[in-house]
Amino acid sequence: MPRSRGYLLVEALVALALLAAMATLTLHAIVRGAETARSAAFQARASVAADELASRLRLLDRAGRGEAATSGWVSGACQAEHAAGAAAGVVARRQWLAEVACALPAAALRIRPRSAGGVWVELRWEDPAAEPRAQFVRRAVP
Repeated sequence: MPRSRGYLLVEALVALALLAAMATLTLHAIVRGAETARSAAFQARASVAADELASRLRLLDRAGRGEAATSGWVSGACQAEHAAGAAAGVVARRQWLAEVACALPAAALRIRPRSAGGVWVELRWEDPAAEPRAQFVRRAVP
């Protein structure tokens, strides 16, 4: 009997299945990497925003115009045009929160007193890719 010089259909199907499995694993790794990068970007934005508000509160305290603590979590809505007319150097909490709400999903702010004096600035947001979904950043303002 003459010997066949080609691939069998079974060999071709096995090779195709292996390629499909490798493509699936690669795609999963790419998607997971994108989710991790997005979560890291949210964390960085929240850290910068909390540090900015903490710096503004320190400046106000030095000027003798301390910021009152919030009674709970305060949320803002993303607005294209932020509230104008706030005096220079004054923390316009609603304006700041509107800016943060544009950068972080479901952002909320809480400012509460510290037992050692000063206040805590806490920023919370929801990250759909992270587990748990709610993420926090907290900064102390002496």
